[in-house]
Amino acid sequence: VYIPLSILEKEGELDDEELSQVREHSYMTGELLSDYSELGDIINWASNHHEKMDGSGYPLHLEKEHLTLADRIISIADIFTALTEDRPYRKGMAWQEALQIM
Repeated sequence: VYIPLSILEKEGELDDEELSQVREHSYMTGELLSDYSELGDIINWASNHHEKMDGSGYPLHLEKEHLTLADRIISIADIFTALTEDRPYRKGMAWQEALQIM
């Protein structure tokens, strides 16, 4: 959500502006979903799926103590999917290779 198709389909490296747009998408998704309180935890999961336990993620740079178990699981699943799916700029890797990286 909120990432232009031109960025998602780009074959080369992203420039600083494009990276900024990518990094905003989880925050913007959370903002969009916040209008639907019945979604409950799903709002946080969508907002936090790029956070990392050491605080190096985005958009809020949350550390382990501020992430739920579900946040962490979804983040790991997102990384695994990003590594194993084909992207315009590279072929997806085998799951075994992805696990070695993770």
